[in-house]
Amino acid sequence: MNTTRAKLVIILAALILPGLTLHAAGQLKALIVDGQNNHDWKNTTPVLRWILEQSGRFTVSVSTTTPAGPREPKAPKGPLTPEQKAARESALAKWRAESAEAASATAKLWGEWRPAFGDYDVIVCNYNGQLWPEQVRADFVRYVRDGGGLVVVHAADNGFADWPEYNEMIGVGGWGGRDEKSGPMVRWRDGKIVLDNSPGPGGGHGSQHEFVIDIREPEHPITKGLPLRWKHAADELYSKLRGPSKNLTVLATAFAAPETHGTGEHEPILMTVTYGKGRVFHTVLGHGPQAMAGLGFQVTLARGAEWAATGTVTLSPPKPEDLPSDKAALRSPGENRLPAGLAAQTKALEPLRLQLPGPTMKGTPSSLPSGPNLEPLSDKPRPAFMVPKGVQNVALGRPVTSSVNPFSGELPQVTDGKKEPSDEDAIEFKKGLQWVQVDLGQSYALCAIAMWHDHRYVQVMHDVIVQVSDDPEFKTAVTTVFNNDSDNSSKLGVGTDREYFETNQGRIIDAKGVRARYVRGYTNGTTLTALNCWQELEVYALAAK
Repeated sequence: MNTTRAKLVIILAALILPGLTLHAAGQLKALIVDGQNNHDWKNTTPVLRWILEQSGRFTVSVSTTTPAGPREPKAPKGPLTPEQKAARESALAKWRAESAEAASATAKLWGEWRPAFGDYDVIVCNYNGQLWPEQVRADFVRYVRDGGGLVVVHAADNGFADWPEYNEMIGVGGWGGRDEKSGPMVRWRDGKIVLDNSPGPGGGHGSQHEFVIDIREPEHPITKGLPLRWKHAADELYSKLRGPSKNLTVLATAFAAPETHGTGEHEPILMTVTYGKGRVFHTVLGHGPQAMAGLGFQVTLARGAEWAATGTVTLSPPKPEDLPSDKAALRSPGENRLPAGLAAQTKALEPLRLQLPGPTMKGTPSSLPSGPNLEPLSDKPRPAFMVPKGVQNVALGRPVTSSVNPFSGELPQVTDGKKEPSDEDAIEFKKGLQWVQVDLGQSYALCAIAMWHDHRYVQVMHDVIVQVSDDPEFKTAVTTVFNNDSDNSSKLGVGTDREYFETNQGRIIDAKGVRARYVRGYTNGTTLTALNCWQELEVYALAAK
């Protein structure tokens, strides 16, 4: 990056995200852990990553656990009719079979998941699910106890209710069977912290709404320089959290008003915990991408992560007028997945308009495949996918390479814009894991990738993986934007996306603004054949200026 371009990036970042400005201090390494959560982790992890990277203080990696098993079907309310009872038993039988299948498949994956916590300055926990393997838990405890940084985001304090060391790290948590035996609730009353040992379950919240944050420790490095009161975006206001509360400092609270079904208490919102030599920053904010659009959340997350990693904060606070108390300072939710340079170019979003081919001609098989990792076939219209106004298919007509030569069709057909359900528009490759790769000619901030493999038949492609990079050999700086290889048979990482049926709708992938010149797509046969096939690969970005 030349000096002029570097200065431009700094200016754009400062304009778009006040309070998160670049500094001369060296970059810290952050690892986000996700993979299971009762919240939308697939859409919140990219936002967390974006916030940290845009601060200029962090490089960010993501470690995704094995996916959760299928959820038990909910029972209908009230007395059940004989038909409802039969349907309920059938649903439960299917769930038990799928759960057993998933458990068998994931046992091996859990054994392979071993994050190198010690390689990072701070771990950001966006996880709430199955208990980690014993060795991973031991590694994690050792990492934090010996001085590693930890950031706990929103529902990450719901998890691991029966893991004592984790509960000491987070200070307080909710749900998961927590009650008075887990520890006291933390209250702010009469200007001081009060530990409330009243009996009752831990965890709750009223309706989502905007609320004011009150800073209680204005001299702490995380909160120093921030306005003493500022309004947060619509979010869940967690209440009645309880736990060991050891070595815990409450940095900020919010009043859970009864009119929004709150407790009538000032609930802890931002906290720090000392665990051994380690520092923990705990924020209960961030229910979803829209809540994370709040500037206050973004500022405190970045500052809290820096403090957890180093014990100090070098990131500048926002100007008081940028974080007011009378209205929530927001960024457009649609911009959360765009890097600063791209977000600066456009504020307007519009639906991605694809030129869809004709419908699949061969009909729907009488027996469709099913399973916990497969999306059901749907005839409902796809929800609009929003992109910046003016995006173009920058892959159209671009050169294509592949792992092997096709035995039917020609490689240029992958980007020729034709994708009808006919043999003339299909490019076929031999069996095994194979890839095609498109050279976009230059690096773009990618907004979306659309692909059609073979919708001549209703079928499911296996091991669909899409990676992007500026390296044509895909040896360095590789970003995986889609992966449904749940058993890692491709050896490219455990996928958390689901398999899907090939139809004329194709598949749209959110590229989240990642910058790359090359796009590579993998497949490994289908439910109908061991052979591989491609019809079209489209890549949408704003044209270079």
